Order: sequence, then structure tokens, then C-alpha cells
Amino acid sequence: MFGHADIAAIRLALDMCGTILRTNQYPPGEFLPDTEVSHDELSVWREARACSQSFTKAAMELYLEMSRDEERELFLRL
Repeated sequence: MFGHADIAAIRLALDMCGTILRTNQYPPGEFLPDTEVSHDELSVWREARACSQSFTKAAMELYLEMSRDEERELFLRL
């Protein structure tokens, strides 16, 4: 079962994939290359999008600057 944060992360990932496919560029960001997407990379993104719509589920987890209480809550949730 997914929580609100899981669903939001999946939406972000799918939105990013859609942006890359629409613009042929990576969205601006600190962790992404500042280049145009190559033909080979675009093929991979297309395949990822197709897979996401057919048989896969995605999960994204980031734990940055969490307080002790937040860490405890996360541990209990897992």
C-alpha cells in the first residue's frame, strides 16, 4: 500500500520523464546533467515510460535532514 509521500514521489518521477520526452532535455536541477538528451538516452526514457504504464511500480525514498522523531517515525513505518 502506498502512502501520500510515495504517491507524490511517483508523480514527480513520471512528470520528470514526461518533461524529458516532451523537451528532449533534462529539467534544470542540481543533480541532472545540463545537456540535451541523446537519442540513446531518449530511447531509455521512452522505454521507462512505457514500462511505468504497463507493469511496474516505482518507489523513491530520500532521507535528508530528518529529526530524531522523524527518523523514528520512518523506521516504525517501514
